[in-house]
Amino acid sequence: GAWDPDCDDNAAHVHGCGALLEHQNNTQCVHANGGTCQARKSVPTEWTCAPSFYDTTDGCDCACGAWDPDCDDNAAHVHGCGALLEHQNNTQCVHANGGTCQARKSVPTEWTCAPSFYDTTDGCDCACGAWDPDC
Repeated sequence: GAWDPDCDDNAAHVHGCGALLEHQNNTQCVHANGGTCQARKSVPTEWTCAPSFYDTTDGCDCACGAWDPDCDDNAAHVHGCGALLEHQNNTQCVHANGGTCQARKSVPTEWTCAPSFYDTTDGCDCACGAWDPDC
């Protein structure tokens, strides 16, 4: 088709970009072939998650093969951490192996329930082998 003049505004919301559409702050329309969608930021070759998740201020995408700059924000919601994902306030991504999920608080060795339940302000987990500070 033809170039949409709305795309001349770099702050404009971009439509019609498929997978890139999910994360608008990493999508731009370039003046080629009537308008071509592309990511604003290049994605490292080691990145194993969806390219549209990389460095898009959508939260920390952890365990994706390369460090997501969104993880530099300690307050960012952490994605991709399996069992730890359930309790976000006890999940962090550390800068190892491209991003590694771990619990923010150490869990006592006596703890017998899921580590993601310990001291996460999710309510009192009783009969777990150790005292839960949530109690």
